[in-house]
Amino acid sequence: MINQSYLTKALTHSSKSKDNNERLEYLGDAVINLAVSEHLIKNFSDLDEGSLSILRAKFVSRDTLSRLASNIELESYLIMGKSLSNQENKKSSIFGNAFEAIIGAIYLDENFDKAATVVMFFLEEDPRTIWRLFKVLAEKINDSGLATVVLAAPFIPTIVG
Repeated sequence: MINQSYLTKALTHSSKSKDNNERLEYLGDAVINLAVSEHLIKNFSDLDEGSLSILRAKFVSRDTLSRLASNIELESYLIMGKSLSNQENKKSSIFGNAFEAIIGAIYLDENFDKAATVVMFFLEEDPRTIWRLFKVLAEKINDSGLATVVLAAPFIPTIVG
């Protein structure tokens, strides 16, 4: 369980208070990037730095993080100012930012391993994230003609050949 003060701060947007989630968002962004980088290094040993960067960018994109926030209905818990209530185009970004802030809060309250576990759990549970990863990886490998992609349980793309 996250410390209540961290959780409140992680869910508070700057439109509501000066004591908001921006610093936790900054930290969470770094934790998410490191967690995904570590996962890719450990699980895709045949990929070069450029390919790893492409995959990481897909995992940590604003669209992906906003969708993960939406998957857990994080928007229901956000503390935002009324000025944002009618700005649908900004809300998606705000949801992703709040997800990052929650990861930052978990890191501060627990440790990197716990935060990384949470990140990878949500990324691995989202079928669209897995599908996007598989699609990008398959396109990249098909372009090079060097390997074949197979789907290994549980839904993790594996390079062979």
